[in-house]
Amino acid sequence: MLTACSAGARRPGPDAFVIAPGTDPATRDADIAFFEKRLTEDPASAADRARLGGLYLARSRGNGAFADAERAESLAMQSLATREAHNGGTWALLASARLSGHDFTGALDAARRYLASDPESPQARAMLGEVLLETGGYDEARPLFDSLEAHTRQPTIAARLARWYEITGRLSHAQAVARYAAKVARLDGGLSREQVAWFQMRVGDLALKRGAFAEADAAYAFGLRIAPDDHRLLAAQARLAAARRDWRTVIDRGERAVALQLDPATLGLLADAWRALGDTSQAESYARAMTVSALSQPGAIHRAWGLYLLDHGGPVADVLARVRDEQRSRRDVYGYDLLAWALHASGDDRAAWRAAQRAIALGTEDAPLLAHAAVIARAVGADAEADRLEARAREVNPSWTRGR
Repeated sequence: MLTACSAGARRPGPDAFVIAPGTDPATRDADIAFFEKRLTEDPASAADRARLGGLYLARSRGNGAFADAERAESLAMQSLATREAHNGGTWALLASARLSGHDFTGALDAARRYLASDPESPQARAMLGEVLLETGGYDEARPLFDSLEAHTRQPTIAARLARWYEITGRLSHAQAVARYAAKVARLDGGLSREQVAWFQMRVGDLALKRGAFAEADAAYAFGLRIAPDDHRLLAAQARLAAARRDWRTVIDRGERAVALQLDPATLGLLADAWRALGDTSQAESYARAMTVSALSQPGAIHRAWGLYLLDHGGPVADVLARVRDEQRSRRDVYGYDLLAWALHASGDDRAAWRAAQRAIALGTEDAPLLAHAAVIARAVGADAEADRLEARAREVNPSWTRGR
């Protein structure tokens, strides 16, 4: 149950962490089998369906299996069909499962119904806020997140607040809240290794956005101490190595990550690493694998794959069509960034600039996003704005350069 500290320690050190009993993968699989059996004996149990759905969703987050997320969604719907009264939390399960499957319209409906079932719940407000961040409903999200600033002692709420601050141009604030959330998560005692490690990854990801390589490195390494085979953290280390142009480490961490779970973004990093080392055959092999993996993912487009194609001379028309399809239900800043970059690649710079302005409207502090907007601004003759955006990108992340 415990590693590195005692739950009763008065002054836990900065590296202390507590893991909830019964949350390791083997125990979770046994629990899934147990609740599957219970449902054969009592098929009308709404509670057992919700519990089993939660276990499947937790497993999908650990192994990346979309089939498990689909099972979670189905079980949540069955549970709610059996009983909605005193079952509000199952709406949260349904919203989360639909987010995993990139069903943003369905996730938004479930999140709204969760909040309607318990309007005073901070967790319900945070759930709806999370979905609105994904769909681009920032005006509606703002009062929800404003109301959550007194609830940062709950790590999942703090993490969602950090994401809100990140998107709305307060990266330093986001980093502070993410560090706090990670500390609370380490000592929570009710989270799995995968969950605690995820909070460490968020600290590292935000540091990487700033070009703070040492902090990112430490956060990822600590996360891997908690969950040594976490493919997300191994992929994060590959991203950090790519930022450092350490191509051998990209290959080492990236290949370890994709051996555990295929991820299009990591496959793209591996293609770039092999290309940088002069092995075009390996690079092309990983690029093909990236496309196969991306096309197997739910949703209209895997965004990392779309950006990779645009930056490597891929089929612009196909990317643009997929981005426009996604825009029907998801209009967040990163969707507008991808749309702008695809329109620029297609030669429609006027339309690209309109999309780029939507991408930077919230002041999001993200160097690649700002740099894309700068290139497009220059293409339409807005040189002063291009200069400002380039300077802002360098200010946000002094280590960032075009082409990474």
